[in-house]
Amino acid sequence: MPKIQVDGMHCEHCKNAVEKAVSAIPGVKNASVNLDRKELEYEEEDKNMPIALDIVMGAIRDLGYTPHVAP
Repeated sequence: MPKIQVDGMHCEHCKNAVEKAVSAIPGVKNASVNLDRKELEYEEEDKNMPIALDIVMGAIRDLGYTPHVAP
């Protein structure tokens, strides 16, 4: 599953907002945030048609957070 570091999250509301926004992207099967690590993992519905990372990162930026590709 792709992973993205998300700076600026600090509470359950932040976690829920990011999960909801990423889950709403067509082609995303599910999204899960680990708040302690400030990391988002998401699963694509079709592994043969990956979702552009820019789309996912844009949805996170629209919420006011700063996404980075996780190492």
